[in-house]
Amino acid sequence: MKNNRPRISIVMPCYNAAKHIAQSIQSILDQTLTDFELIIIDDGSNDKTEIVIRSFKDVRIKYHKLGLNQGNYSARNIGMKLARGKYIAMLDADDIAKIDRLEIQFNFLEKHKSIGCLGGLSEVIDDNGELIGKIDRPLSYKEIKVSFLKDNYLTQSTLMFRSTLIKKHNLRYNERYMYAGDYDFVARMIQLFKVVNLDKVLVQYRIHPSQISSAKKREQQRFAKEIRGRQLDIFQIRYTKKDLKLYLSVISEQILTREKIDSAIVWFNKLLNANEIVCAFDKKLLFNSFNQLLIRVIYLHKNDVKQNNFKAILGNNAKITANIINLKKRTERLNNVLKQFEGKEEFDVKIYNAIEHSVGAYGLWQSIRDIIIKASDANKEFVLICEDDLEFTAHYNKHLLYDCIKVASINGADILCGGVSGGFKLPKILTKHLIKLDGYWCNHFIIVFRPFFQKIIKHDFDLRSKVDLTMSTLTNNILVINPFIAVQKSFGYSDVTLYNNQNEDWVNNRFKSVEKSLERFLQKGFF
Repeated sequence: MKNNRPRISIVMPCYNAAKHIAQSIQSILDQTLTDFELIIIDDGSNDKTEIVIRSFKDVRIKYHKLGLNQGNYSARNIGMKLARGKYIAMLDADDIAKIDRLEIQFNFLEKHKSIGCLGGLSEVIDDNGELIGKIDRPLSYKEIKVSFLKDNYLTQSTLMFRSTLIKKHNLRYNERYMYAGDYDFVARMIQLFKVVNLDKVLVQYRIHPSQISSAKKREQQRFAKEIRGRQLDIFQIRYTKKDLKLYLSVISEQILTREKIDSAIVWFNKLLNANEIVCAFDKKLLFNSFNQLLIRVIYLHKNDVKQNNFKAILGNNAKITANIINLKKRTERLNNVLKQFEGKEEFDVKIYNAIEHSVGAYGLWQSIRDIIIKASDANKEFVLICEDDLEFTAHYNKHLLYDCIKVASINGADILCGGVSGGFKLPKILTKHLIKLDGYWCNHFIIVFRPFFQKIIKHDFDLRSKVDLTMSTLTNNILVINPFIAVQKSFGYSDVTLYNNQNEDWVNNRFKSVEKSLERFLQKGFF
C-alpha cells in the first residue's frame, strides 16, 4: 500500500493575517523540497485571511478554521496534533521561508540522527519587507543550553523537529504562557534532546507593531521571568525567593547595589559548584556566561563602584568637552548649535574653527583629525566631536549619555554615535540602549575612543570619499545610542554632502526611518 505520509508538516497559525500571509504561503509552495503538507490553523480571524488562504488551490494546503479565537499556542498545538509528517516545521503567517529552507533542514536531520530539533539564522524585515538586520544565534547544543538560562535563542519560524520525539515526550506549547510559550517550549525541549542552530539564514523574520512580541511585551517579560526562574531547578539545589529575585535581577541586567552585587557573586558561585555535580551545562561556557553577566551589572550599578569607574572614564569633573566644528561664515549654524547646548552643564563647549578646503569632506576630516591629535596628546580616554547642524532629541538626558559612554568603553567600542541616518547592514543588540553597527552615516554627534585615535591620525584620506564612510572602513566596532539622542538639522544646504542641497527633507526623513527600523529590531531582541 502506498505511503501517503509527507516528509514534512509545516504548521502555520494565523489570526487576522490577511496582509502578509500570502507571501508566507507562497514561500512554502516555492520550496525546492516539494513533499510536504502545509497545515494552516486560522485562530478565528475576522478579516480577509480566509479569502486569501482559499485563493491558493494547492492540495498540499490543509486549512482549518477555529470557531473562536483560542490563542497562538493553542493553534500551534492543534496543528502539531494534525501533522502527519516525519518532521514538523514552524512558520509564522507573517514570515518568509528561504526557497531551500525545508530541503536544507530535512537533509541535515536525516544525516544527524542525534539532533532532535533544528533552527537557524534569520534576516529581519519590516512591515514593508525592507531588510533591516540579521538575527545571529548560538549554534551548538552546549551554547544553546547555557544561553537559554537568559533568553530564547531559537527563532520560532526556523524550527524543525522530529515528530517521534514530540509524541514520545508529549511536548506541547504551554498555553498559559500566552506570549512566551515558544521560550518555554524549547527550554523544555533542550533538557530532553539535542537542539542546534544552523549557521545559515533560513527565514525572513518580520517585525511590525501588531505582532505578539511588540504589542504584549510587558506580559511576555513576566512570563519569561517565570521560565528563567524555573530553570534554576536544573541545578538541583535549594533556593529562597530572595535568591530567585537576585538571580533574575542579574539575568535581566538590572542596576544593583554593591551589597547585592556581592551577594550575587556568592550565589552564582554556588550555581557553578552545583553544576560541577549535576554536569547539566558545559562548565567553561557557564562560567563565561555568568562572568559576563556579573561584569555587566558591576558596571551598571549606582553606588561607589559605578562612580569610581565613571570618574576614571569621564574625569574627575565629570564634564564632557564638546568640540563643535563650525565654519566661521556659518553664523546661523553656530547660533543653532550653541542654543542646543544651553542649560546642559554636563558639557564644556568649545568651538573649533573648521579647516577649509575646496573639498568639504577633506576639510571636515582634517578638522576631526586635528581635534583627535590634541585629545591624544592630552591623554583623553575619548573625545566628543559635533558638527554645527546638531539637534538634540527629546530622548537626550545626561544619565543615558554617561551610561552609554561607560558601557561603550567597557565593550571596546571605537565610535559611539548619538544617532545615525543609515550606512549599516547588520545591527546587533548590545544592551537596551546600545546597538552595534558595521557602518554609519552622519558625524553630527560622535564619540571617538582612545584605542581608535591612531588609526584616524595615520589614515591618508581619499579626496573622493566621505568622512563617515571612511570611518566605517577603518572600523566596524561602532555603537549607536537608541533611541537617538541627537540628529542632524537641515539648513537646506550642506558644505560637505552636496546631495543634501537638492533634497532638503532627505536628512530628516532618513533619521526618522532608521530610528523606527532600529526600534522595531530592538523590540524583537528582548523579552
